[in-house]
Amino acid sequence: MKFKIEDLHAEAVVVAAQFHKAESRLISILQEMDGHAEFRTLKCSSLFDYGVKVLKLSEANTLNFIAIARKSKTVPELKQAIDNGVLTVSKARKITSVITVENQKHWISLAQDLSKNNLEKEVARVCPKEAVTERAQYVAENRVKLTIGISDEILTLLKRVQDLESQRTRSAASYEDTIKQALKVYIDKLDPVEKARRAVSKVNKTSQNIIPDHTDFEHVPGHAQIPFHREIIPQKLKHQVFLRDKGKCTKKSCENSRWIEIHHVIPISRGGTNELPNLTTLCSSHHRQLHGGRPELPKAPA
Repeated sequence: MKFKIEDLHAEAVVVAAQFHKAESRLISILQEMDGHAEFRTLKCSSLFDYGVKVLKLSEANTLNFIAIARKSKTVPELKQAIDNGVLTVSKARKITSVITVENQKHWISLAQDLSKNNLEKEVARVCPKEAVTERAQYVAENRVKLTIGISDEILTLLKRVQDLESQRTRSAASYEDTIKQALKVYIDKLDPVEKARRAVSKVNKTSQNIIPDHTDFEHVPGHAQIPFHREIIPQKLKHQVFLRDKGKCTKKSCENSRWIEIHHVIPISRGGTNELPNLTTLCSSHHRQLHGGRPELPKAPA
């Protein structure tokens, strides 16, 4: 069969149209999933988690689609421009940081008329923070190139810490040395896991060895509710919980270490207590899911 460029071109036009339609539909789906937090029913802690782990999108594409989906809730014309073929997803993403209901016509028009580079310059002129795209890129097995934009204030702080670190070590500290030391100090002072480790180290080894594994909160039966008085969890007990659970969400398949909260396996309202076996750490998403998505919560055994 003789090759015909016209046939190949016609097929490409059809496929491209389907591609743009699929992008628009995906944005709509993500809006709905985000609005009702339906991703939690699929064992995902966030919409980003859903996009990467379930939909198998790249992290960059997931972030782009989520940004457009959320911005389009307040500025519906942004998605409408994509639906109508006026804007591509990549250009729509460029203006999510600056577009509002009041200036939407201006930015949609600019995004339509300007090249990608010129659009980036215009956005950076209005919103300087957008001039540099944050990125972490591996350049070797254990080396990462980190690209960020920072303010004059942060640069001043960084240089001050650099001076102090140089004085402490009696050698010229690089930016990498400075950031490493600053992060170590921060972790040492504010990381609940590190604070817990120091607190527990002050207790004798016998006390340390009785810390049990966390209870699987998904397999405790019960339903009745009883009167209760909630007491504040002692700091010493919080230390033990964070140390045992390593400051991560204990929900199966979730290893989030951000926005971590302490959860009562058996709620206080159902006879639970502030005791180590009854406490576990969850990310805020799974914590809300557990309290908002189950008709029956466990109670303490009789």
